[in-house]
Amino acid sequence: MECVKEIRADKEYIKKYNKENKESAWALHSKGEIVLGKGADQQLDHEIGHAFFDKKIYVRGNNDKYKVLDAYEASIKTGKGFPTPYSRENSKEYFAECYAAYNRNPGGLTKSNPAMGKVLKRYWK
Repeated sequence: MECVKEIRADKEYIKKYNKENKESAWALHSKGEIVLGKGADQQLDHEIGHAFFDKKIYVRGNNDKYKVLDAYEASIKTGKGFPTPYSRENSKEYFAECYAAYNRNPGGLTKSNPAMGKVLKRYWK
């Protein structure tokens, strides 16, 4: 994916990053860099989901961003359709977690959240 400049699996870098930021984040997608660590496959899918949203969904002329927001609001109202507890944080985390869940199990996400399954299916070929 063109928005990812570098993927690092450098344990010392991860340790330094986590110590400096006092959190257990493994990625820095906003800087175009992804740092891998424990649980890297799921985290990588999540961070690519953020980059995917920023580069493909949240762009002028793409109405899917409204479908994502509608799906998020529907999930808030019903309490259903959240792939993980963390996806309840905000609409960006919701999309990233849906992206990661769809990447691992398209049928599972589509069954639990048909609206997001429909949006994401358009981009998987």
